[in-house]
Amino acid sequence: MAGTGEINCLRRLRYAYGMYNQPIRYGAHMATYMSLGMLFLGGGGYTLGTSDAAIACMVTAFFPRFPQVSSENKSYLQALRHLWVLAVEPRCLVARDVDSKEIVYLPVKIKVRDGDEVGTTQLISPTLIPDLDKLVSIRVDTPRYWPFYLDIASFPRHKQSLLKSQTLYVKRRTAFLSYMEDPKGSRSLLVRTGSSTSDAATLDFPKLRDTKVHPAGDLYQFISSSSNDPLFLAFADHLCRDDGETEEEKVFQGYCHAVLLDTILQDKPLTLQSHVTLYRYRTMRRTSKYFGLRLEDLRYVADFYGKVYDRRFSGRSENNPRPPLIRENTALGALHSLNEQLNLVKADPEFLRILKVYVRGQAGALLGGGGEVSAGVAKDLAWYLQQNGVPPSGVLVLLRDLARKAHEQCLGAPEPEGTRDAETLDEGIREVLHVTAASVAGGLGQGWTTRSLNEILRLWG
Repeated sequence: MAGTGEINCLRRLRYAYGMYNQPIRYGAHMATYMSLGMLFLGGGGYTLGTSDAAIACMVTAFFPRFPQVSSENKSYLQALRHLWVLAVEPRCLVARDVDSKEIVYLPVKIKVRDGDEVGTTQLISPTLIPDLDKLVSIRVDTPRYWPFYLDIASFPRHKQSLLKSQTLYVKRRTAFLSYMEDPKGSRSLLVRTGSSTSDAATLDFPKLRDTKVHPAGDLYQFISSSSNDPLFLAFADHLCRDDGETEEEKVFQGYCHAVLLDTILQDKPLTLQSHVTLYRYRTMRRTSKYFGLRLEDLRYVADFYGKVYDRRFSGRSENNPRPPLIRENTALGALHSLNEQLNLVKADPEFLRILKVYVRGQAGALLGGGGEVSAGVAKDLAWYLQQNGVPPSGVLVLLRDLARKAHEQCLGAPEPEGTRDAETLDEGIREVLHVTAASVAGGLGQGWTTRSLNEILRLWG
């Protein structure tokens, strides 16, 4: 009970303190006073250690024979009662809000090693924790606060930080109130909006939302009552209102509501502009002056979150996962929207004719022979090549010649140099072409898309 301030133990000690009769001597009161001091050791911030040196000091300080009078020192020197000070350790774990610096009540999961076994226990901070030599890790795992992990057994600097301050600095999610303000969680944004993870599907495919239902009414009230962030308030007031006249306005307002809800839940207000930019990219016209640059940015974002982020920036290797600023599916959804527009372009016979000339390496002959290519078709061709990562015309001609030679040499030749299965041979050549084009292109991008590869193979004949 040392350092806990446990109320039932305090009641027993207060009862013992009030007793006075013939057997109660000076030593009994002295033991009661020491017990009260141990119960509230360091104001609840300290407790007694379990090391060999600490146990030796406690055996000396709490020698079972207490004096009858204050001057008794015949068999035991009473000054040794103070040696318990050497057994005291600061082991009170405190959680503080990183913004307000206030102490917060917070559930934490603690792993403790006892011999060869490792057990997990859940405590509510502020709380006394086990001996640091037995402590393995401390994890904050609650929906109201961002995840936090201390790996004390593997990282010495984590242990040193805990010894120095015994404090965990945590950050509360914007969509929730603290446990002191909202013990039961009935005032969180998830309860008010009736959703559990924000409408992520609306971010990926805005047109899927039913525009007849708009749940933004209570969102403004929650922001004004809990977060009171002027950026959130202005965004909700101007872009999340249910006053759209056309279908496009209603879709955009539903998308903005989903963006604001996701931004509040993930506590990343600076991504509001990024999400609005993504919506602008998915609805931009191909005649725009900066269409190519915006498309390149969109492909870069999709490639970064699809290939690089999870491996290098997600925090999974550190056992401390972090959510991305922009979800990968949101960027892929914007690309999918542009692909749907591109499918309409590919149905144009004039576009297919120009594309066939390009992939066969005859673009120079077409222009030199007086062939006319309209500005619109030229932009559509550039859009197709950029969005699908198609290699240059000269590389395509080289790949075509190599593919034909490989097909002629391998088909009908004895195994293992050849095969009689034409379908399997074509599939193998297709894979080699795809890998070769990606290696020639280099860089971070996803390279030549498989769908475009199949389309160009058909144009090759």
